[in-house]
Amino acid sequence: MALRRFLFAGLALALFMQGPAGAQQLPPGAQQLPPGVLDQIQKAAKGRQGAAASGARSAQPSADDKARTTIISRPAQKIDRLTPFEDYVSSKLDFELTRFGADLVKEGEQTFAPNTNYVVPADYVIGPGDEIFIRAWGSLELDIVQIVDRRGRINLPTVGELAVAGLKYGALENSIRTRMGRAFKDFQVSASIGTLRGIRVYVTGFSAAPGSYAVSNLSTLLNLLLVSGGPSTGGSFRDIKLIRGGKTVSDFDLYQLLARGDKSKDLLLQPEDVIHVGPIGPQVAIAGAVGRPAIYEIKPGETLQDLILLSGGFSSAADRRNLRLVEIDRREVGFSEIPIADGKRPLKAGDVYLAVNLAVVDPSSHRRNIRVRLAGEVNKPGEYLLPPGSELQEAIQAAGGLAPLAFPFGTIFTRESARREQETQLTRVRQELEQTLLTGTARAPIGTAEDNAALARKNSIMESLLGRIQSTTPTGRIVLGIRPDQSNFPQMGLEDGDVVFVPRIPEVIGIFGSVVNPGIFTFDVRLSPESALDRAGGPGPTSDVGRAFIVRANGSIELLDRNRGSFLKGLRTNQRALALLPGDTIYVPEDIEPRTKLTTELRNWTQILSQFALGAAAIKVLRD
Repeated sequence: MALRRFLFAGLALALFMQGPAGAQQLPPGAQQLPPGVLDQIQKAAKGRQGAAASGARSAQPSADDKARTTIISRPAQKIDRLTPFEDYVSSKLDFELTRFGADLVKEGEQTFAPNTNYVVPADYVIGPGDEIFIRAWGSLELDIVQIVDRRGRINLPTVGELAVAGLKYGALENSIRTRMGRAFKDFQVSASIGTLRGIRVYVTGFSAAPGSYAVSNLSTLLNLLLVSGGPSTGGSFRDIKLIRGGKTVSDFDLYQLLARGDKSKDLLLQPEDVIHVGPIGPQVAIAGAVGRPAIYEIKPGETLQDLILLSGGFSSAADRRNLRLVEIDRREVGFSEIPIADGKRPLKAGDVYLAVNLAVVDPSSHRRNIRVRLAGEVNKPGEYLLPPGSELQEAIQAAGGLAPLAFPFGTIFTRESARREQETQLTRVRQELEQTLLTGTARAPIGTAEDNAALARKNSIMESLLGRIQSTTPTGRIVLGIRPDQSNFPQMGLEDGDVVFVPRIPEVIGIFGSVVNPGIFTFDVRLSPESALDRAGGPGPTSDVGRAFIVRANGSIELLDRNRGSFLKGLRTNQRALALLPGDTIYVPEDIEPRTKLTTELRNWTQILSQFALGAAAIKVLRD
């Protein structure tokens, strides 16, 4: 029983490691299941969900549909290195800038299946293989299904053959009525299309996956462009042609869709159509305080004003008087300044523009500046370039200060160097735990069959716990020394890439671990930690209340029972009274029996790992 309770601690901890607070909860009674059984149940549930989703996607097409239409799975293009122009731009900006539209087709496998629930449009052209339902009533009763044959004809009883290939769907009913009217009077007729034929079309030119494709005849140019992986790194987003019978019937510009939502040039495909992707055209770059910093492909005659519109316009912190510019033929000079009022300035291939952030003291020294992203309850969220040596409070001021509902005590400050350090520490914890467990196992004497079975169970628990450690992901959060009643930030220097999220005043707290009903609960200023635990049904039957702790909104950790637990020494706050605050997360660990040296070590390791995992849970409480 003791080992089984400990196993639950590992499983509960794993749930925290694998997702934010409240994302996953064990159903009642699941705590008693062995880990292998529970893992099998969870894997089976995921399999059923995947099968259900797959079934939902594939339930519509009939067997005939599958015979006529190929379901295509093609890998999306994976770019392993920067293009020469992207490399040049990054050398000027000191950070990478990607091509606008490059994420249109996500990395990974893209699957295309025909949608059989489309309403057939009136301009759909009928051809061999289409299934037509014909009904007539009045002076005659008729209910038949006809398949258009290879000659493009259908057979009407008494009347004979009728050529329908090449007709638009909107004209089909009238054509049948006219033909049957030669033999019958006083009748009504309706005609509709059932199963549609498949067609073969081609993608050529600078496509990520050129070739021939068998698709639904309700597919459009855009459908096939996406399934073929989009333009390649050398392909154009703005010069895509639909060629039919040797003539161009549509010039498709993906920018019209991506920037303006215009699909007017996205036509239905017909048999033997060719989609040709041209080579990439001239490119320019714009970065800094604009809505969509990116590298843009340009067309002849486009101006600076067109580029600003494509990039989503200026952000609220942008200098609207001037832009910085590096001209490709004067790149050794570096950035020069041009007036934004010169919106008619023609764009020139290779130019790099920088929209200056007003928070930057000296824009010409951008390569030495610090990039910091601020989000949440600040007046002007966004990415800021700050001078070297800038501090956190200066970044907050650059973003317009705190919004009225800001909760500075819960500020989430993350740093890449801190994440790497946490990762190193976690690796050390794992190695030390492995050594501790191996030492405890090696000293275990060989005894009776019952003793050996107990040792085998211990080994199983060890392997499970080590697996949970490997799945823990450090957040890189740095605990700021802010008091709950404090509105200003400490004098803390910034590093390039720092991220600051100031949450809104939270209205919830989290209660997890060995409690009857773990979850997220509304905050009440009258709550104490003990009464909050009562809301969660109180401690569980195997809980170790003496080692329960609170993860504060600022990321610090405090024991509920201050008189116990020496290994958390130094983590306690300087508050005089232990009060519950908005955004707090309470965690009650499992008690591990019997109290042997090995289980005591395991209990301590479990609590340390719980704190790693609960960092993500506390962030979840604050962000929600």
